[in-house]
Amino acid sequence: MKNHLSVPKMYKLFIGGKFTRTESERYNEISNPVTGQKLCNVSRASRKDVRNAVLASRTAQSGWASKSGYERGQILYRLAEMLESGKEKFISEFISASSVSRSSAIKEINECIDVIIYYAGFCDKWVQLAGSVNPVQSGYFNFSVPEPVGVVTCIIPDNLNLLPLVSRICPIIASGNSCVVLINEKNPLPALSFSEVIATSDIPGGVINLLSGLHKELIPHLCGHLDVNSIDVAVTSIEDLKQFQELASINIKRLNAYFPSDTSVILRERTTAGADFSGKNPPSVILRELATEESLTKFISQLNFFDKTSNCKLENITTFTEIKTVWHTSAL
Repeated sequence: MKNHLSVPKMYKLFIGGKFTRTESERYNEISNPVTGQKLCNVSRASRKDVRNAVLASRTAQSGWASKSGYERGQILYRLAEMLESGKEKFISEFISASSVSRSSAIKEINECIDVIIYYAGFCDKWVQLAGSVNPVQSGYFNFSVPEPVGVVTCIIPDNLNLLPLVSRICPIIASGNSCVVLINEKNPLPALSFSEVIATSDIPGGVINLLSGLHKELIPHLCGHLDVNSIDVAVTSIEDLKQFQELASINIKRLNAYFPSDTSVILRERTTAGADFSGKNPPSVILRELATEESLTKFISQLNFFDKTSNCKLENITTFTEIKTVWHTSAL
């Protein structure tokens, strides 16, 4: 044949360790941002897909948490091995989908592998660092032990690629949580390819679930789900922050909100609000100026900002844990 027939790949949702088509049968087309050439088709998740993902995550969480920290560390290390073996595929997809240079793509993939190995090593050590034996009055023995919160939903913003996805998922599952991730809406290709790495590693089905689709459509259903225990999300405006606070308040979810390092959206909002744009205030100061409620201002002052220096730290693990304190009489 003279003309080759192009067959764009159809990326499915990753739910319960399996690649499934969305029940709505909808899909989005992904194209090269520079040439406009069609790259692939991506499933567009629906409300029912969200419910299925949360159910799979809840089912897998207890078994994952019951594994020893050493075993979870081995499984995460295997994930890094599989990503290393498929590095060239990710590099080519980065270049075609994001129009980045080859050196930038290689750097990001290497950083992803480093982050996975970092948290693999922490799996059997973080409990000793976060727990404590507490000084109490004589006759009693008291200690505090951290435990995973359960099911965590993670929202990845549009202006970030694979590294933030890996940096959010690894500390969540390192402690024994499971997660449902709503991936980058505009450039989902790296995350969907990463799901194929997860499927070929030793991570049990349901521990990590990846959904692609419209954030505006899925966020209310995912973050408002009553079987979700915690929300990890990047916010870019005061309105976003208020929305997630309301969704978290439905069943008292833990809300971990942070701001991406790209603060262009925040700065545009500040200009629209009539504030002085000439200063060099950090984003936290800018948002405090925009906030009118005292509780919101206090919450903003405690938020983190995503940058590459914050990828690897113990606090990323303990954010998604709870502390259980036990009293014993010392005579027993």
